[in-house]
Amino acid sequence: MRVLLIISSIMMIFGTVSCTPGDREPTEDEMADAVKANFDRINANLLALAKQCERREYRHDPTLAMQCLALCTTGGGKCSAAFTLTRFGKLGCAKANGQPGYVCDYVIGFASNSPFARGAINKMTGGGNSGQGRFLHRDNEWIYLPITRR
Repeated sequence: MRVLLIISSIMMIFGTVSCTPGDREPTEDEMADAVKANFDRINANLLALAKQCERREYRHDPTLAMQCLALCTTGGGKCSAAFTLTRFGKLGCAKANGQPGYVCDYVIGFASNSPFARGAINKMTGGGNSGQGRFLHRDNEWIYLPITRR
């Protein structure tokens, strides 16, 4: 009985001590979710731009006119652009030097209906199928910050 009480006490003590996500590097799934969330934000921005273009809101806005021209001419005859994450793999991570979070290398695949969207993703991935980014844990989720390679 006494042994059972000691084991229960030890389990309670160690059961309450846990590693918070910010204290460890992100898993492959957490990294993929963070990158996908970034893709989702870009898709939402492209959709909002497409709606502005379709409503011809560019008439008195030269900057918007140029954005609409780029989006509508590269969208395959439609004012649309979107992409999907088709593959993601974690290569490795290290604690960020002098900054919060982790710097991680990954391989990535994506599909797009527009070269305009592919250009945005190429910027995110360094122009290839591998990339590097900083991953921060904040508000119960991992956030992806792109790193521009030199």
